[in-house]
Amino acid sequence: MNHWKTGLSSAVPLRAFLRQDTDIILVDEIYFDPKITRLAIRAANEGRLVISTLHWDMGYEAHAARPALAFLLGMGLPPFEIANSVKLIITQQLCRRLCYRCKVEQEIPEAVLLAEGFKKEQIPELKLYGPSRGGCEECAYSGYRGRIGLYQVMPISEQMKRLMMERKYADELVEQAHSEGIPNLRESGQKKVTDGITSLEELNRVVHKD
Repeated sequence: MNHWKTGLSSAVPLRAFLRQDTDIILVDEIYFDPKITRLAIRAANEGRLVISTLHWDMGYEAHAARPALAFLLGMGLPPFEIANSVKLIITQQLCRRLCYRCKVEQEIPEAVLLAEGFKKEQIPELKLYGPSRGGCEECAYSGYRGRIGLYQVMPISEQMKRLMMERKYADELVEQAHSEGIPNLRESGQKKVTDGITSLEELNRVVHKD
């Protein structure tokens, strides 16, 4: 039965969980619904662990924080409530894994590698791979077999909370994450490229350069 016809929206069970003083709450997905968002933030601010997902078109952005926090701010929540409740942001993208049987080593000019964000001192040691032309039986002649995740895992530090309170969700927050040594999606993907797991071409398809 359609839950909208019965009046059983996501807010109904969430309110019930709050009344039961539940310690951990899993919200399947926070949609563009201020009511659900406020309830989830309220639960987190009351000391409960709230785990949820956000789905948005991030345009293959390398940094997760900007669209995720902008989403919450767009729901009309006060910045101090967001800063007090959000503890960790994880974002992911999936990219194709090179076929282990037929992948081939690539010769990529140094100028291109520098433009792609690799460091000059890395380049002499780099050994990058790409899909073979025509592939093989193992990968159904595509050059790729299966997929692998690229992740950005960003704990919210006290300095980040201060920036959020000041509504600085763009470059300032990105710079702070970088200063704390938190790799973004692009950097996570570069590690997969240098490990020979995926190709530079595939990384560029999935995550854009800033």
